[in-house]
Amino acid sequence: MNVANLPLTLLKAENKAGVGKTSNKPYDFYVATVIDEDSNVFKFNLSDDLVKENGADTLKALRNVPITAEVRFVPKGFDVAGTLVSFDISE
Repeated sequence: MNVANLPLTLLKAENKAGVGKTSNKPYDFYVATVIDEDSNVFKFNLSDDLVKENGADTLKALRNVPITAEVRFVPKGFDVAGTLVSFDISE
């Protein structure tokens, strides 16, 4: 399920890379920490297309920026995972 036009504040984006403890497989992805209007903090994965489009260095440099985002939610066991698909910087 995609949800568009979410007003959020992008607190930071960071790279997560390493080797899985149980799988011994390498992983490399980006995570964004965001906050909504009600002061709820979320961590969303960043889509690979979004990282390529904006550049990893540009995303890591953004701090406390208001954005309007599109987020894809998918079931993950008994929980829900979110991926930040796209965003526009709000002024």
